[in-house]
Amino acid sequence: MKGMIVQGLGRLTPSERMEPFEPDLSAVETQLSQGKFLFGHSRCVADTSLA
Repeated sequence: MKGMIVQGLGRLTPSERMEPFEPDLSAVETQLSQGKFLFGHSRCVADTSLA
């Protein structure tokens, strides 16, 4: 297991791991700030994918 630390995500800090997801999370946050659900006034499959 020692070798795993220098490869892939194991070599990154938690903040470095989250960095690639920030634009996506920001887009979801923006969309949800406009209402309770992603697309309109009722749930859809996309809403459950974020749960």
